[in-house]
Amino acid sequence: FRKVKMSELVNELTVVTKLWTLSGEPGNQPYIVRRNVLPALLKFLQSKDEQVAHLAAESLRLLSTHPDNPEYMCREKGLVPLVVRLCQAAPEGSPLRTSLGGLLVNLHSAIPESSQRAATAQEEPAKEARQSVVTLRIPSLTATGSDDIEIEILKVKGTVSCTCNVEQHTVRVVSRVSGKTIAEQLRSRSGIEAEVVVEALPAPPALSPTASQSPSAYQRSLVCAGENSLSARLAQQREERQRTRDAQQAEESQVTRF
Repeated sequence: FRKVKMSELVNELTVVTKLWTLSGEPGNQPYIVRRNVLPALLKFLQSKDEQVAHLAAESLRLLSTHPDNPEYMCREKGLVPLVVRLCQAAPEGSPLRTSLGGLLVNLHSAIPESSQRAATAQEEPAKEARQSVVTLRIPSLTATGSDDIEIEILKVKGTVSCTCNVEQHTVRVVSRVSGKTIAEQLRSRSGIEAEVVVEALPAPPALSPTASQSPSAYQRSLVCAGENSLSARLAQQREERQRTRDAQQAEESQVTRF
């Protein structure tokens, strides 16, 4: 009986190690995601063997770094809820939590628009909560720990985006909750000490003529991923990548004509 279990473990470790190696090659990443490998990685992610689970998480993180993969990965049934749950359950500072946190950051900007509409279908633009811009001073903020702090801030319900300034040990947060609430939750959940430096309401954006006929920019920025909201900064990066692709396609079509 022990020999069978050991052989199964070795087989799992062998397979996931191979997938991890292949996932590190950018040229392989789009093909791996589209070859029905994600269900296997999700199974390995739930393995009781820590090494197998970490290699599966790191493989998913590597795959999510390819610009063509995040949106496809988010359509995999159960992927986002499982990653959020395991990330929250993983010990602070563990390799598994670090890999899952990086994966979530990469996936935030790629949640399908249909999920965004579903998350905000019951909201009315006139009743949207006002956003504030909060600057927090976090003495423990370092270059190596900035990703972990960003993840913890985005876990606070009502936060929209955050940007770290490592040199000044500050974080700029766009949020629908007060800076005091964010600081208190960081302290109680993660033991991170934060001080509110500045808190102000931004000027309302100019509305386009068709704004009343379509979801607002604020609504489009919301995503349900556990208690996390979509980082507006990452959504903007996604839009910029799309504009770059459109420009390249337009240029290629012009060359083809001539």
